[in-house]
Amino acid sequence: MSLEYDKANIVSDELVSHFLVANSEFNVLENRVRYKALLPSQKHQNISVVRTRNMSENEVWQWGRTNVKLIDKQALYARAQMIVSDIISLDLRITPDEPPERHANVFNWPSEKHAVKSVAQELAARCSLILP
Repeated sequence: MSLEYDKANIVSDELVSHFLVANSEFNVLENRVRYKALLPSQKHQNISVVRTRNMSENEVWQWGRTNVKLIDKQALYARAQMIVSDIISLDLRITPDEPPERHANVFNWPSEKHAVKSVAQELAARCSLILP
C-alpha cells in the first residue's frame, strides 16, 4: 500500500471513504448513499472512515477487506466517498484513529436524534457512491 500521507494531520481536500456493508445503505439506480449508512454508531457516537490519499482503487478495496469487521455474511457492497471539507462544514470533526493504518473517526455529532438525522442526510447528499 502507498503510505504517502500525513498520519497526524487530516487536510480539508482529503478524500475519505466509509464502507457500506448492506444493500439497504445505498441506491444504485439513483446513484446515491442513503443517510442511514452514515448514522453514527450507538456505542461510539462516530462513523469509521479510511483516508484514501494516494491509494489506488484496488488498495482502498483491499484495505476494506482487511480492516472492516464484517458480521456473519456481510460483504463490502460499496463505499460512501466524501471530502473532509464537507464533513467539517457540517460541524463534524475528523481525527486519525490508528490502528489500523489510515483509519479515522468522524465525530462531534449533535445530541438530538432529529439533528443527527439531518446532518447524516446532508452528508449523504454530498457523498459519492463508489461501487467495486
